[in-house]
Amino acid sequence: MRRRVSRLAIQHLSAGARILLGSAKPWPGFEHSLKSYVLVDRDDDAISLRDDHGEIHKHPLHEGRPTDPLTSEIYWAGPLPTPQTGLFPIAWARLLNSAGRSAVMLHMLRFDGAHATAEFVFPAYAAQAHEGLDHFTNLVSERDKPFEGEIVGSAAFHRQHVLVALPDGFHARPGDLVGAASIKLEMTPEGAFLAELEDAVILRFFRSREELGEALPTWSVSAVNPFEFGPADDREFDRLLGAARARTEPNEAIVYRYEHDGTHIVAGRGALFFDTGAAEDTLSNHRCAPGLWIVEQATGWSHQCLEGEVDFGIDATWRPATPADVLRFGLTPEQVSQTIAELREIEPLPTLCDEAIEAACAAGGPSLGLTAG
Repeated sequence: MRRRVSRLAIQHLSAGARILLGSAKPWPGFEHSLKSYVLVDRDDDAISLRDDHGEIHKHPLHEGRPTDPLTSEIYWAGPLPTPQTGLFPIAWARLLNSAGRSAVMLHMLRFDGAHATAEFVFPAYAAQAHEGLDHFTNLVSERDKPFEGEIVGSAAFHRQHVLVALPDGFHARPGDLVGAASIKLEMTPEGAFLAELEDAVILRFFRSREELGEALPTWSVSAVNPFEFGPADDREFDRLLGAARARTEPNEAIVYRYEHDGTHIVAGRGALFFDTGAAEDTLSNHRCAPGLWIVEQATGWSHQCLEGEVDFGIDATWRPATPADVLRFGLTPEQVSQTIAELREIEPLPTLCDEAIEAACAAGGPSLGLTAG
């Protein structure tokens, strides 16, 4: 999720910083109306800016953003485009002003009928860990795993190609770099990923990956991300791909229940269990005996109360897990035992998995149609 610049971001800017301001409601050609300023001074309530003619403008702030509707968004902070990069990154202002959506960039590779084959691309600095410099965006933060794609110059290319259904009248060609305010992914029966773009715009044509890698900005100012919003990086791509894959799978999970209504999804499949945190909170409301269980044939439900609150739950079949289930979810008994030991903060013993299976079986066998909500 990409959000607008916060008050925190403005407070991290120092005098002399370059910023671009524009309207919160972009229109075609909007990037050409952006105005460049130099930050002179700022406090919690206002910022003072010097324009290119040397005049000083004071802009009141509300929730960290200027209140003037024509300059209500900060689209860029830090180094402005160089003659080498040109103005194409500023066009991102049109598509990145999309709070709650994940803007993406796609490099068009080839065309086959109504679909294009494309690769995800993003600035290479976002493929690296920059601990302690994540003042502005979640683009730059600690990493759970290293980037697994390819880096060419200042561009990082994701390993997974996607098929793009181009909008009617959208005339892209191989080599075009296309930006979109958001993307919807679906996995086909053949295992390919089909992408639908929202608010797509052609940013620029590149003859090669190397040429593209020379155009994207680098991390050139300490603690300042040149793109305040930033396009999605490989971690967001992986999440989108994983969610698309999950929607093709049955909703089932292997769940460990322990004392004090503790609930932990050891492994899950399907869209309902893609976000295990939300699913765990829901399943924990069901009073189930301790042990290792299989939750299957799961369906989600929700309804809105008269007061406006939304209630959510899961209808599912619960049954005791078996050793075969553990293997079916790609786990080993040793892994499950280790997880149980960590949850209960006890000594890890290789028998904990078997004991959890036996505990669920002793609780009475399969339970059908139980509801968690």
